[in-house]
Amino acid sequence: MASSLSQPADCASALAIAATNANNDAVASYSSQGPTVDGRNKPEISAPTSVQTSLSSFAGTSAAAPHAAGAAGLLWAQNPGLSLTDLRSALENKAHDINPAGYDWRTGFGRISLDADGDGSNHDDDNCVLVANGDQLDADSDGDGDACDSDDDNDGLSDFFEVNWDGDPAYTPGMDLNPLAVDTDGDTLSDFYEVNRDGDPNTYTPGMDLNPLAADTDGDGIPDNQDPEPLLGAIAGDIAPLGSPDGLVNAADFLVCLRVVLGIIDPPYTDIQNADLYPAGSPDSIIDLSDLILLQGRVLQP
Repeated sequence: MASSLSQPADCASALAIAATNANNDAVASYSSQGPTVDGRNKPEISAPTSVQTSLSSFAGTSAAAPHAAGAAGLLWAQNPGLSLTDLRSALENKAHDINPAGYDWRTGFGRISLDADGDGSNHDDDNCVLVANGDQLDADSDGDGDACDSDDDNDGLSDFFEVNWDGDPAYTPGMDLNPLAVDTDGDTLSDFYEVNRDGDPNTYTPGMDLNPLAADTDGDGIPDNQDPEPLLGAIAGDIAPLGSPDGLVNAADFLVCLRVVLGIIDPPYTDIQNADLYPAGSPDSIIDLSDLILLQGRVLQP
């Protein structure tokens, strides 16, 4: 009921504590309500009731008041130099606002909630309760702030693994995996997918895993996300099957190249690169009789 506080809770120097249910922050029916009879705002804060002890449920203002006193004791122990005014302000300013929003005569500034890591956010609103995370960044929106999240981008690779890619735990763009990006090289394949190609996501094995820092691991001109054999690499003369070279240079490649020279088929650009053998060491991006002759020599060589 309004203005139901009694002495000593209504004293200006006292901190009046409302009682709220520990499970849902609902105000207890027996919790007194402000303002004081002379119009002052009371209560200042709220504290839990209906808590479970090792023996039984503990309810009433007899539970709420000790909770607030315990919070005050913790604050004072952490900051012995606090004045009573500062201590009171800390309890009020760090309180977790509950329904109704803002200061009200049922719950005051809110239910007690401390700031264990001193980053300015109380326990209820802090996404890193015991690790300072002042900006409250949470790159992957998983509820764990970046400062205490071992996998900030939630890609399945730990931040340590990603920033230690070059052997130095300091993050170096271009040399380390980006711990805030699922796909560092932007090839649409996740970093986890690329280093997990051999089934071990905790170790990068060249020749077995894709390189998460290179969109084209084998350097054959075909991006990893389009390459049927992303670890095979370009093999000079390998043009068959057309569009999906098999890593072999044989008669099939000669026949496909012959059809290209005759204008019967028009190969993809990546296949042109493979079959472009002339001039040796400085191909001209044209598939013609000169390339066919060089390819024939490769096919016929023992």
